[in-house]
Amino acid sequence: MKKISLFLILLSFSFLPSSLLAQGFAKGDKVEVLWHGAWYKSTIEQIMREGYYKVHFMGYWASREEVVPTERIRNIAARTQPDLNALKSGNKVEFLEGDHWRPATLVELNGKKAVIRYTDGESQKEQAVLTSRLSIVPGPTP
Repeated sequence: MKKISLFLILLSFSFLPSSLLAQGFAKGDKVEVLWHGAWYKSTIEQIMREGYYKVHFMGYWASREEVVPTERIRNIAARTQPDLNALKSGNKVEFLEGDHWRPATLVELNGKKAVIRYTDGESQKEQAVLTSRLSIVPGPTP
């Protein structure tokens, strides 16, 4: 009897739409997706198997879609301008490069410019950027 009850419970879940079973994001949500070390604006196109979503990278050719795991997706963060007086060498920041955010480590501040070191795995170079293009890291970044 217990085996039949468990079977009926599991069977009933198989008829639920995948959107009810998936956690976190819904079709049409605007998100940021980690791609080659940087966060790109994207749209959830389809909920795939558990923990995976088909996304479209906004601003790119129509065929630029990819299936990605939940770990590479985050809500579009409310970005805050860092308090320059509180920033110190070694702080984790993100900087706006074109249309995407790249993780970096602050090396030094010099007025309205900052020297940052890329920490996205793509490059280990240092670069001077305007502090107006910096943001405090909004959450965990790989």
